[in-house]
Amino acid sequence: MNNVTTFSFQKLVLISIAYLVAHSFTTGLFDPIRSILAPNIPPNISLLFIPHGIRVIVFYRYGAWGYAYLTPPAFLMWVLEVFGNGNDFYLLLTGFVSLASTHAGVGIARALMDRNGNGTAGFLPWKPIVAAGLFASCLNSLCLTFLYAQQLDTLSFWAYLFGDIMGVLGAMVLVRAFLMIAMALNTTTGKE
Repeated sequence: MNNVTTFSFQKLVLISIAYLVAHSFTTGLFDPIRSILAPNIPPNISLLFIPHGIRVIVFYRYGAWGYAYLTPPAFLMWVLEVFGNGNDFYLLLTGFVSLASTHAGVGIARALMDRNGNGTAGFLPWKPIVAAGLFASCLNSLCLTFLYAQQLDTLSFWAYLFGDIMGVLGAMVLVRAFLMIAMALNTTTGKE
């Protein structure tokens, strides 16, 4: 993990945009499809929740600074969900529970990988990030299931888990594709 010791407003803006676009894409495209294909899954569960992948990547890269970068867009998404979309089931606590469980899951995965000698070096190494996403998804699924169902509802738990893991994979694909396009554009414009 980078030893980030200062806050960057530029990173806040970029991460906020990524989080908001990912959330809008998820709620605007994937959630309506989920409601048609799997109507028995509660409306607060997405089967491809890309913002979770953004959270995992941010906490993986920036550690505890992830709270500073992710709290503003998480709060804004709550405002948009409740006041914009009228989803009164969306609890304010949801975003903060997800941030804390993601940070903890990434920390557990990093500790296990470091202890076992598995490298976590590189800008976005996919195996450690997916492993961190798996731990974070398990904690997030457990916490959100108890938050919304007040009990261990197995359908909700597995649906949250599936959606979060798919979100990590989706975010990794999207971030890598974006980076490849940016590098291609950079080399193309650099030759002219």
